[in-house]
Amino acid sequence: MKDNNPVGFISLIKSNVPSQPDLTPWLVSLYVHEDFRQQGIGRALVDKCIEHASVAGFSKVYLYTSTAVQYYLNFGWVIVGEVEVFGKIKTILCNNV
Repeated sequence: MKDNNPVGFISLIKSNVPSQPDLTPWLVSLYVHEDFRQQGIGRALVDKCIEHASVAGFSKVYLYTSTAVQYYLNFGWVIVGEVEVFGKIKTILCNNV
């Protein structure tokens, strides 16, 4: 928050890929306003999302991306597959909670 305005957001949802119903939950919609990037905010949001998944009893969290694979690999996520989303191939990553 900056002056009572959010500088980023993230969501944790049950399902994000209909062809992968056994993979749950999914980290989605990570965004940090450009003025606040490179300050660890994205990492803090991801960590908090993983914490919520753990408290809810999940042992893994999934996401897909085509643009930030290395970002997540740097924080211990592992590639577990690929999926086509709206005609584009995305990499599925997993993090043990």
